[in-house]
Amino acid sequence: MQAQNPSQQPTIFIARQPIFDASGALWGHELLFRDSPSGPAHIDDPDAATASVIADGYAIASETIPGSTPFLINFPEGLLLSGAAEVLPPDRCIPEILETVHPTPELVEALHTLKRAGYRLAVDDFVGQDQALPLLGLADIIKVDVLGVPPAELPALTATLRKSHRAVLLAEKVENAAVFGQCRMLGYTLFQGYHFARPVIVPGRTLSSAQTSRLHLMQSLTGEADPHKLVHAVTVDPGLTYRLLRYINSAWFALLKEVTSVQHAASLLGFATLRKWLLVITLADTAGSAAPAEAMRLAVTRARFPELLCGLVRTCTHAPESMFLLGLLSQLDVLLGIPMTVLLAHLPLDADFRAALSGEPSPMHDELLLAVLLERGAWDEALPLMARLGFSPVDVARSNVDAQLWASRILS
Repeated sequence: MQAQNPSQQPTIFIARQPIFDASGALWGHELLFRDSPSGPAHIDDPDAATASVIADGYAIASETIPGSTPFLINFPEGLLLSGAAEVLPPDRCIPEILETVHPTPELVEALHTLKRAGYRLAVDDFVGQDQALPLLGLADIIKVDVLGVPPAELPALTATLRKSHRAVLLAEKVENAAVFGQCRMLGYTLFQGYHFARPVIVPGRTLSSAQTSRLHLMQSLTGEADPHKLVHAVTVDPGLTYRLLRYINSAWFALLKEVTSVQHAASLLGFATLRKWLLVITLADTAGSAAPAEAMRLAVTRARFPELLCGLVRTCTHAPESMFLLGLLSQLDVLLGIPMTVLLAHLPLDADFRAALSGEPSPMHDELLLAVLLERGAWDEALPLMARLGFSPVDVARSNVDAQLWASRILS
């Protein structure tokens, strides 16, 4: 594929939904791409070059998710027939055959070609429909829509799949802990759904004094923090000093000379960025090492996304740095396993913050909701919200990608 002039490249809307194994460890992601927030991506031309949205989207996603975790990527019938999937690396990308695909002889032969090229294949949204049956023998992963199968029929359907096919079974649209437990008992290996973005509350758990202290520190870091105090806060803490120097000397910055002092690191980053870095590190320390890495990534992305948007337009009712804190705190219940109502009792936040974090109407709620909708790939729901908030789809798409890149960099 020929390189495009950056000004001619499409604006890409990208969402990714994590996929977990039975132990709750992150296994991979499903990637969802669009070149506009309304309707499917315009990539149905049979010419493989028109797969640029997917190819460019993969390049962005691989920057935000370093490592080797697999990507499942939706492919409609036209792109499968065109061979466009072969623009992506087979060791990491798994074409996902949509439920709308018809198993014609031409389509089956195209899938055999992908298999011979080393690609694994996934069949999407299987609920027992006859149309998909000829594709199951080619599948390495069968995604069962457990929300679309009557609960009484799920055990029999699962048993049939396990007996007849060697494919890994992935339960998608897992909405709660009960469904997760049932699917795990039935023998599903992989799991995907909104349940995994929500906290598992431990009855009686509350904040420790150390966690409360750190949350108060987070709030003190918002607004116009004194640069000298920020540098001092890092300098007097050997752990923070080490982490800051490791961060500034990482490959992301590609510095020609190693940075060896906190003051030098602060001057290179800028004090606004140093403050945000401290906020993220403080939240990570508050959550502890047991916190899900994906939840932490979501928190940082949610923080950066509305901050970027509110820096572009004047329609936001709160300052960008306030939106950053809101996004960061929005995953606090997930990270700590404590109900948000309990957490809010320990945080000296104003009424708008409290309402937004509680899911209630608030001048800050809509920006946070927009971030959540984009995480889920719900662009059709997001579009009217963008219009109401005065955000252009192009600004939203760019801010969303930039936020994911920034989150990946700062958490590295």
